[in-house]
Amino acid sequence: MRKRRQKQRKFTASEIQLVIRLLAEWAPLGEIVAEFESVFGRKISHANVQRYRDSPKWRPEIERLRTALVNRISDIPIGSKFWRLRKRQQLLDSPLAPMGEQRQLLLDAARETGDLSEKRELTGKLTLEQLVAAATEPEVDGE
Repeated sequence: MRKRRQKQRKFTASEIQLVIRLLAEWAPLGEIVAEFESVFGRKISHANVQRYRDSPKWRPEIERLRTALVNRISDIPIGSKFWRLRKRQQLLDSPLAPMGEQRQLLLDAARETGDLSEKRELTGKLTLEQLVAAATEPEVDGE
């Protein structure tokens, strides 16, 4: 005797909204499936999530939500590389910053800007450690 496949009921508007929102936030399929089940108490397959992701009907909505998300992120100060570097510079300029903290601030700033390489032999640039060592050496007066 063959098993009859139960016809799956259609998704409600709120269920579809959750899937579309999570897709717009670049959530992995497994995470969307788990979130859907925890919120609504019913299962959704990876294939169903992929159908929404690839659907010409929902693609513009996903892109619109992604654009809005990126714009919101840029409104948060810590989301701005300029803001983070400026704060690091302020801490570095502070007379109370200990030498070890100054070293870490320089390393963080160098990594964030991507201007320096970890491997000198590949790029010919100074390594982060060499840059920090040079920047934190005490200045010697040329008497």
